[in-house]
Formats: sequence, structure tokens, C-alpha cells
Amino acid sequence: MDQLQIIPLPDDISLDDAFDKCYEEFKSSFMAKSKRPLLGNREIVFPANEKNWIEHKLELFWHASSLDQKIRFEILPCTNDVGKLLCDENCTKGMKDVLMSNGDIRYKCIYRSERVNLISQIVSLYNEGDSRVKYWERLHGHGREKRNRIYLRYQSGYLDYLLVFEHKSEKRVTAITAFPVFFKSDSEKYDKYYNEYIEEIKNR
Repeated sequence: MDQLQIIPLPDDISLDDAFDKCYEEFKSSFMAKSKRPLLGNREIVFPANEKNWIEHKLELFWHASSLDQKIRFEILPCTNDVGKLLCDENCTKGMKDVLMSNGDIRYKCIYRSERVNLISQIVSLYNEGDSRVKYWERLHGHGREKRNRIYLRYQSGYLDYLLVFEHKSEKRVTAITAFPVFFKSDSEKYDKYYNEYIEEIKNR
């Protein structure tokens, strides 16, 4: 697999139809148990309770297809992408939002959404030992709420994409979210976390 492929969208599709198309790809490439890869030897699961279905779509899809309202852009990540034609800067105008199960309101992002099919592709590359995928673990949360998070980061050419899982047992991980890395500060932060993990592994 030389270069990962995002979901192709025609430039005359409506924004709502574009999200529907991306969701269908998400279902077929990742939600379907027959297509979902293992993470190493661990099964990937995701929350699918009643509260985790939002607008008839799994909440995990919306988390991977939306942005925190606090994010501010000087340059839109979808510049030179069909998403810019479809969206009319929803990330700055907030005309289409989604209410998450924890009460957060996030802005829908077609740029992120047309990349949700990368999740399975990146997990498969990791399983194959592809050097473009970095793996690290890091504790997330505070006190008794601390959880061990697992990260896969794919970097090649123009594409920088992060997957986040949570360790449940030696047999299972829960998919938390996935997203393209936009900002230099985030890229540097993830580089730091990866390097710290590698050093920790060396010193064990």
C-alpha cells in the first residue's frame, strides 16, 4: 500500500449527502466486524449504547468528523481540498454542529470526515510493521480516572493522521477517536510523546 486513499467526493454533492457517504464508507471499512482489523492480537471495539448513536450515526464517526469549537484557524486545513467547496467554512461559522453524548457541541468537518476510512488502513499497516506508523502508549486522565491510551500515527507525504484507542484488556481496545494532525504545535507534541515512550521502552 504505497499511499492511503481518502473517500472520493464529487464537488456537486450536498454537505449532508457527503457526510452520509462518508458514514457508509466508515461502516463498511471499520464498523463491520468482518472488515475490522485487529490491533496486533487485540479486538477493536467501540461504545455502541443508545446514547452513542447521534443523528442515526455512531458517535465515534462524529468525533472523527467534527472539530472542537475552541479551535481557531489562520489557514483552513481544507484549502486545496474538495471539502472547502462543500463546507463554506463551517469550522469558523458553526452552521452545522453535533451534540455529543457528554454535552459537548462540535462543528461538523467534512475534511475530517472524508478521511475516516483511513482508520482500518492504518491499523492494517501497523500490523504489517510499516515504518510509517508510529505506536506509543500514554496515561490519560487524573487520579482514579487514569486510563492507558494507545496511539497510532501515520506520517507519509502530505498525510499526518492519528488514531487513539484505550486499553481494556489483553484482548480488547476501545476506539476513541481519529483525526488528521493540523497544527505544528500538535505535531511537535505527538513527536515528544512518541520519543518519551521509546526512551521509556529502552530503559525498562
